[in-house]
Amino acid sequence: MNNTKTKESRTEKDETIIIEKILKKYGLFKVEEEADFDKFLSDPAKYESLITKSASYKLSSLIKKYRDAEISLNDIPTALENELGIPKEKAKKLTEELNREILQFIEPAEKKPSQEEPPEEPKEEPIKTKELPRIKRKDSYREPIE
Repeated sequence: MNNTKTKESRTEKDETIIIEKILKKYGLFKVEEEADFDKFLSDPAKYESLITKSASYKLSSLIKKYRDAEISLNDIPTALENELGIPKEKAKKLTEELNREILQFIEPAEKKPSQEEPPEEPKEEPIKTKELPRIKRKDSYREPIE
């Protein structure tokens, strides 16, 4: 039996459907969110705050942070606890399911150097030059001092 995982691609629509299914399974999806989303589409500026408070939006944001390498898989349960206000055990189970359904198919971006950590500059070694011996000659351009 082959134990290697086959990476398939998931579209945003697939992810949205999976997120909704997972949220419903854990009792975090509210029907009002769909109505709020319709309102948001009709007037994004007016209804933006409704969307940003929804569990779907928060979960999608965490997935985006994972995709952009701003958060690791190990940090997701804690982030879920804080964002969704759920118990630690529920957050762990939700993360496991997220990993199975979505995260395993995402290749996180290269981690960008943060502003706190300046990029390492290559160390330049001084160029070693061979010192030539000085030739002592009479200076023909100077007048002798008397």
